[in-house]
Amino acid sequence: MSKYSNELEVAKRAAQEAGKIVKEMFFGSFDTFVKDDRSYVTSADLEAERKIIEIVSETFPEHRIMSEEAGGNGKDSKFSWVIDPIDGTTNFSKKIPFFNIAVALEVNGRVVLGAVFQPITNELFWAEKEQGAFLNEKRIFVDSETKYNDAFFGYCHGKSVDDIKYMIDMMKKVKPEAREFRKFGSADLELCYVACGRLNGFVAKGVKLMDFKPGCIIAQEAGAIITDFSGKDWQGNTNGDVLTTSSKELHEKLLSIV
Repeated sequence: MSKYSNELEVAKRAAQEAGKIVKEMFFGSFDTFVKDDRSYVTSADLEAERKIIEIVSETFPEHRIMSEEAGGNGKDSKFSWVIDPIDGTTNFSKKIPFFNIAVALEVNGRVVLGAVFQPITNELFWAEKEQGAFLNEKRIFVDSETKYNDAFFGYCHGKSVDDIKYMIDMMKKVKPEAREFRKFGSADLELCYVACGRLNGFVAKGVKLMDFKPGCIIAQEAGAIITDFSGKDWQGNTNGDVLTTSSKELHEKLLSIV
């Protein structure tokens, strides 16, 4: 039995139960609101968040919780749950079926497990530190591609004008030579796509830490290289600039650009 097997099962169950709610509302109806930063939040975000917090709290009532919409529960604990009820809310709000429910657990500030559920495709990505990464019940690994001109990269950026301009400049450098450099709009899911070999890398500029902690642990456990833009190894508490690739060759190439 792994060290955090109970916590992992709760994370997986919470993501899937929230996913049922989100899927039903996606094909049904929901309300959409615009926050002060002009980002979207929907009634599905709020319902899914309530479900995840309920499941986590009933099993681990002393644990700290940090969630995208509800904020923190104020508990003082070395165990801290990071919850994004819908990662990719803009896609969801526009009826674009590329989004996920993401849950991670930190212990003493280090991410030890993550679960990312895509309810439309019924794909549950999950990982525990030093235990490997999985898609549903199958072990997954990054792709072995090393050639830059055959590599398929995803990216995302924060809301500031500087972050957007930075990524536009990067696109000018990457897209003409690589196979593809594309924004999908759901950071955790894109990291999971690196983990299972669908993407060869993912670049995030100025993104909130909550938006990719679950996906990073999954990609890392699948064999991905994850650093900040200076090449420093990702530990779960770095800033919002993250570079993830499936091979040393691709990482060195993108590092030379970022």
